[in-house]
Amino acid sequence: MVITARNLTKVFRKKKVSPGLGGKIKSIFLPEYVEISAVDRVTFSVERGEVVGFLGPNGAGKTTCIRMLCGILRPTSGKVRVLGKVPYRERERLVKRIGAIFGHKSQLPLNLKAKDAVEIISMYYNVGKTDFEDRFWKYASFLDVEELVERRVRELSLGERMRFEIMASLIHDPEIIFMDEPTIGLDFVAKERIRSLVKGLGKTVVFTSHDALDIESVCSRVLVIYGGKIVADSTIDELRKMIPFKIAEIICERSIDSVPAGWERVGETTIKRKIKTFREVEKALRTVEKFGVIDVTVSYPSLEEIFIKLYGGAGK
Repeated sequence: MVITARNLTKVFRKKKVSPGLGGKIKSIFLPEYVEISAVDRVTFSVERGEVVGFLGPNGAGKTTCIRMLCGILRPTSGKVRVLGKVPYRERERLVKRIGAIFGHKSQLPLNLKAKDAVEIISMYYNVGKTDFEDRFWKYASFLDVEELVERRVRELSLGERMRFEIMASLIHDPEIIFMDEPTIGLDFVAKERIRSLVKGLGKTVVFTSHDALDIESVCSRVLVIYGGKIVADSTIDELRKMIPFKIAEIICERSIDSVPAGWERVGETTIKRKIKTFREVEKALRTVEKFGVIDVTVSYPSLEEIFIKLYGGAGK
C-alpha cells in the first residue's frame, strides 16, 4: 500500500462567539473555545496505481484529509503513512515524490509567462532542463495549451490556468498525485481534457470533486465522506447496487397523449420512472404501444441520487 490511514482524526479549535453580543467573542482575554471534528477516525488504504475518488458535500472533510496526506496539516490523532513516510514529519522528503493541486488555490506566480511559471516550480524539485522541456511540451500538447505558453498567468482564463496548474503538479514526475477539486468552475471542454489526462497517467491519484461525472470517468474506487466519516468505500458499480431501484425510459414515435400512472413525461414522446421490476415497464408498454414504441432503456440511477441517499442516511 502506498497510502494508509488508521483512525485519522483532525479536530480544530474555534473561539466561541456569543449570539447576544452580535456574534462577537465573549472575552478577548479569556476566550472560550469549541472543538470541531473535521475528520473523524477515518481508515482506508490505497494501492499503487489506484485512482481513488473522495466524494462528499462542502465541509465533509475531503480537503482536510487531503492536506493531512500531503503533510500540510498534522493529525490530532491516528496514524497516516504515504510512500512509507509520516507526511507531517517527513514532508521535505515526501514532497519530491508527490504532486498536489488545490482547485481553489494557485501555486503559479501570476506575473510570469505560463511556461516560465511552470519552470520555476520545476526548479524547486531540481528537474533538469531536458526533462523539463520533454515533460512540459508533452503535457502542453495533451492539454491543448501550446499556444498559451507565452501568455502571463494572470491573463489566462480559469480553465486555461488550471491546465498549467496541473502541469506544474506533474512536472517532477511524482509517484502520487493529490487533486482537490481540479475541475471546479471549469467548462465541459476543460473538464474533459483533465479527465483524459488523469486516466492516462498510470499513476496513483487521489481525486476529489463535486462533479459526479468526474468521479465516474476517472476513478476505479470511491470513498464517500460525510461529517468527517467515511460512509462508503467501494466501486461505482457496488455503490449503484445500494439503490433498490432503476430508471426506466420509454421513447415513442408519436406524442404520448395519455401518460401511464406513476410515470413522468420527459418530452412529447418520452416518459420515465423509477422501477423495481420489469413488470412495471411491461404494464406501461401496453398503455403506450399505440404511440409507436421506438426504444426502452433501463439504467442505474445517477451518482447524484446515490450520494443523496448516502448523505441522508449518514445524517440521520
